[in-house]
Amino acid sequence: MKFILVGVIALALAGCQPASTVSGILPTVPADIQACFRTNGPVKVPQKALTVAEVESLWKEDRVRAVVLRKCGSRFMAWYTDLQKRWL
Repeated sequence: MKFILVGVIALALAGCQPASTVSGILPTVPADIQACFRTNGPVKVPQKALTVAEVESLWKEDRVRAVVLRKCGSRFMAWYTDLQKRWL
């Protein structure tokens, strides 16, 4: 059954035209998005025995940074999607 599905997909793709080439130079990622990714990396854990309070604090800070990075990624994807629409 899988071979039949693969065969049908291969036949459908065989008729596709190659993607058109894009000429020009891609713009750089906006500075605010670059800065967002560069300044919001993972929390640095000190090389020492940590108290429960320190572990909790570091964990909370890491979760906040994860949310910020997710928002950076969403902003990047929106910028890139817009770029693609205007590029073609």
